[in-house]
Amino acid sequence: MIYHLLAKSNAFALPMALYFFAVPVIWYGRKKLEGVAYNVSFASNIGDLALCAMFGIGILVLQHQNVLPPMWLRGTPVQLGVLVIVAAVMGVATYLEDLKSPKQWMDIYHNVVVVPVFLYLVILLGSVIWVDGTKTQVLAAVACCAVWVILLAVDILDGRLNQRKWIEEHNPALHYSLK
Repeated sequence: MIYHLLAKSNAFALPMALYFFAVPVIWYGRKKLEGVAYNVSFASNIGDLALCAMFGIGILVLQHQNVLPPMWLRGTPVQLGVLVIVAAVMGVATYLEDLKSPKQWMDIYHNVVVVPVFLYLVILLGSVIWVDGTKTQVLAAVACCAVWVILLAVDILDGRLNQRKWIEEHNPALHYSLK
């Protein structure tokens, strides 16, 4: 079912819509909820765009190679199960983080809505690319995922995932605006 919808989608418009659903919504939400638009995460700003490029590759593979998804992902219950598991894991991870302040609702939105949808699409479309894509498509998709992983590692090592704390330490003027 999901594959059918993806195969009928525009390979440029859907990934761009997903990107706007992911990143600009966070900027806008923070502006409305906190008074200042910000997002210091490289993995979110740049890495999510790389993943959206990978989604476009996957949609093109579905459309041009006229392929079926891998057998283990064909059933709608399996696809929904993957989405529920990913969302549950991110929900628990969000709960374990220190997100007690209502000023961090956009972090919760990203962790519980955006990340599960993106990981779900990485699993579904990544498997299609891996099994039925050309060598170039596979390499491009792997490169897109690698960009996201590398940027996530940079964010983790630099402390950018706790954005308010990072801003407090690196941009006192913006931090003052967040109070």
